[in-house]
Amino acid sequence: MIERRKFERFEISISSSMELLGTFTRPLTVSGRTRNISLEGLSIELQEGEESLDLIPYLALKKKQVALEMKIPPKGERIRAIGRVMWYHSGSRGASYYFRAGLLLEEMEAEDRKKWEDFARTWRKQRSKGHQVGS
Repeated sequence: MIERRKFERFEISISSSMELLGTFTRPLTVSGRTRNISLEGLSIELQEGEESLDLIPYLALKKKQVALEMKIPPKGERIRAIGRVMWYHSGSRGASYYFRAGLLLEEMEAEDRKKWEDFARTWRKQRSKGHQVGS
């Protein structure tokens, strides 16, 4: 498989919520946690629930846009972004299911972009030194 990412990914679990954009139905918001992040994207896993099940058929259509809200450690600062689904994977673990998606972070307010980039760079430095940033 050819690696197409421009930026290194770092494993971290960050509380997130996601809402599908561009639908004619009422917006559904689902909760999830990041699996890893980079300067320009992230991988997220949705938490099980009825809302998640309702949203999966739409998210499985690649290139769908979503509104994201994340709380980044260590202070729990909220960051908002518009992302695009670039890939997805779903499956089951025993009696439960999972849905993961790779998102490209396309739009952020300038202040949120700066917070995100500062956080990602700090996380990378901390990880390379063997330290953890609280989540």
